[in-house]
Amino acid sequence: MDVFQTNSSIVLKYLSENNANPTVYCLTHSCLSKLGKFLHDTSISYSLDVAKEWLSQLSLCANTIQTYGKAIRQLDDVYKYGHVSFANRIHSMILSGQFSGAVSDYLSDISGKYSKKHLPNIRIRCKYFLEYMQVEHQHSEICEITYTDVLSFHATALKRLSKADYGMYKGTIANFLRWLSEKGACPIGFSMLLFMNHAEKVFMLRDFSNGTALYISAVGASCLMDFSPEEFYTASLDFCMELESLGYADTMKTTARTALDLLYLFLDMNRLGYDPKLVNEWFHEKGDFCFKKNKYMARRIFALFEVFTKEGTIITTHYFTYRPLLCDGLPDWCRRTLDQFLLQKERENLAASTVCMYRSSITRFCFFIVDNGISSFSEITPELLKRFNISDIHSTPEGKNAYNVRIRKFLFYLADNCYTDNYFLGNALPCVHAPSTKIVKTLTPDESYALENYMDEDYSIGLRNQAIALIGLKMGLRGSDITELTFEQIDWRLGAIRFIQKKTSVERVLPMPVEVGNALYRYITEGRPDSKSKYVFIVHKAPYGRVKRNICRRIIQKVFPEGRDDGYGFHITRKTYATERFRNHVGYTEVAYLIGHTTDETVKKYISLDEERMRLCPISLSESGITMKGGFRNA
Repeated sequence: MDVFQTNSSIVLKYLSENNANPTVYCLTHSCLSKLGKFLHDTSISYSLDVAKEWLSQLSLCANTIQTYGKAIRQLDDVYKYGHVSFANRIHSMILSGQFSGAVSDYLSDISGKYSKKHLPNIRIRCKYFLEYMQVEHQHSEICEITYTDVLSFHATALKRLSKADYGMYKGTIANFLRWLSEKGACPIGFSMLLFMNHAEKVFMLRDFSNGTALYISAVGASCLMDFSPEEFYTASLDFCMELESLGYADTMKTTARTALDLLYLFLDMNRLGYDPKLVNEWFHEKGDFCFKKNKYMARRIFALFEVFTKEGTIITTHYFTYRPLLCDGLPDWCRRTLDQFLLQKERENLAASTVCMYRSSITRFCFFIVDNGISSFSEITPELLKRFNISDIHSTPEGKNAYNVRIRKFLFYLADNCYTDNYFLGNALPCVHAPSTKIVKTLTPDESYALENYMDEDYSIGLRNQAIALIGLKMGLRGSDITELTFEQIDWRLGAIRFIQKKTSVERVLPMPVEVGNALYRYITEGRPDSKSKYVFIVHKAPYGRVKRNICRRIIQKVFPEGRDDGYGFHITRKTYATERFRNHVGYTEVAYLIGHTTDETVKKYISLDEERMRLCPISLSESGITMKGGFRNA
């Protein structure tokens, strides 16, 4: 009973200190006295269920029963928390000096923005938030409030309000907290937490698995001084402003703001610095829950932001892939050596696709040796390489040779770096592909006409694709040079295009046929989106970056869908152009120049056989030394 009396005194003291209505105070005192007498007479210990059962047996008016019920709830709060909770507080309470001053200053600052009738409503809502902090967390100063306190307020005090009050209170309090943050009294994240529709997507470190939490904590703590949450927030605002200026769709902009806000809140709540490795771990564990169907868009946003932090601008031409690499499944001793070898190839300025081919080839070989019980490169033998070569199946000899060449270089690398002492080990992999010559595939006159006059269903895209096709067909440019064509490379006065070939770095000046010039003019004036990009051919949706080379192949596939597996790539336009020049009696050297070759040694790859003139100089089989005797059907 001593505990009961003590806790009853705390409830009555709370009512007295907060100027409770005298009737309420008297009824509360009466309730606690009668309940205490009942417990004493029956020798029953206090519990909420006992108190409710006792209350249900009383015959009192409705208002008295209601006040008695609240008194019991207040008493139960003291048993549980040591004080009366915010949910059971009385309607009016005195705020601390700083809390009261903050509300008054805020109302004074915004008095010109709202009517006099609305200001009391704002006071009530702001006071509601501060009363919760004072009652539930015993805070008396703004600086004492934490993210955990704001989350608790959102999950309890706000959620108890009606649907109409919830929205009004939430918006008013969020604006109040934003004002406080501008004064430097609290983080901007407090306001963001309330403005956000899904506060359950905001996580603390304790919400992650142990291993992830430890890694994130270590990485975030190490870079806190280099890239603080405050610096991250400022950079995120600049990033979103640039997204706006580039004309991105509303979905992209909204997702970007949400994604970066969630990440900022996570960093600031846990006092972690920004690091892409940290973001990857955070996204890997919580990305599905936070973004659902917009997960891949959010991941691209984080990748663009990473580049933005390094370059100071959004580079729209960057494409990001996230497919897990097969080599990640290799043992550490194997994967580390492979990574070092690939790094060397990157330093040799090899193309990314070439490095990728090295990775694919060597990964296949490494999985074979691991599956055969090898635990060190020094254990590789010629017999093992022979078995690998027999078991490694490819659809063509060219494909098998392409893999063997790269694996052979890796084996030489192992010897050079003392992973194995047999320098000639690579020679155990044979060359299985001899040079071959193929008949050059070109477009027929009807096919050329179809390509020249093809128009896509989308008129503006159709104009773009038609101009690209005509440049390839009438000027013989590679797809890589067409897609990188800029306005300054076109000389409209001279009717020529001056450019540096991407493949050979050789400058070329080529005459621009009238039909090409007309197609370019129509596209630029009628079809091209309004963009400041220096490139002529751009994608037709924000951010209007340069088209990629694969658009050229897609144009051919749209016109000749049945020829996809029959040599109908965009290069066929270049071969057709060279062949037509040759048939019009242009010499090898001139054709080589027109298609951008420095010598005429390889121009034969681009020139189809001239059947009409070949028939003018036939050679008999006997003169050529070819006999019809022998063979399968001849003795």
